[in-house]
Amino acid sequence: MTYLCIDTSSNLTSLTLAQRGAPIATKDHDGPFHVESLAPLLVEILTTADVLKRDLEFISVVVGPGGFSGLRVGVTFASVFAVALSLPVVELSALELRALDISGSWDYVLAVEDGKRKEVFFGVYRYNRERYFLELEGHAKPVDLAPLLLERVPDLFDASKRVVATGGGLARYGDQLSFPSSFYFDGSAGMGQSAEALAKLSYFEFCAGKAKDPKTVAIKYLRDADARANYLILRVQD
Repeated sequence: MTYLCIDTSSNLTSLTLAQRGAPIATKDHDGPFHVESLAPLLVEILTTADVLKRDLEFISVVVGPGGFSGLRVGVTFASVFAVALSLPVVELSALELRALDISGSWDYVLAVEDGKRKEVFFGVYRYNRERYFLELEGHAKPVDLAPLLLERVPDLFDASKRVVATGGGLARYGDQLSFPSSFYFDGSAGMGQSAEALAKLSYFEFCAGKAKDPKTVAIKYLRDADARANYLILRVQD
């Protein structure tokens, strides 16, 4: 089973070819020009891995949260490409991918990413039977995140629980995130998602029957897109 994973949720345009949960080839472009990068990267990765388009069984794409423009380009590209090849598409969460990248044994993983507008996107994942499952996700001001989590997921603050926090939001807003000292902080998160996490989660979701008609794939913003928010602000000011 060979499949293509697409990630444009950050400034990194990333393609991963994978087989049964493991990457076999990766191609990345560091920069905001997702539209110009995707097609050349696709040709390169297929050529490098000696894989034909007809060899692909499905396509996966990160649908959010992340940068509005990048997500829109990635989801559109994945949908059009999948329609052309009559392939299903698996939607991937950037926060779940971040949690999947964590090594070691933890009761909870808290993924925190920079959400722009002086906010963070967050996802709380609880470990159960060899897999992390979503407990809560959303967006918040950095100073409001700990009180929100204490109210909604109080078990996260039990000192006996092994909790690790990860993601780019830690570096950006670390001085505003009032997490307890019992939390472990993983500072290794880089831009984009790892090829290993993309390959593994894509395979998990496909085998779980979560592949979709490519025409129904949608971006997961967790809040209104920036363009809509700015439009509403202007209307209020008028």
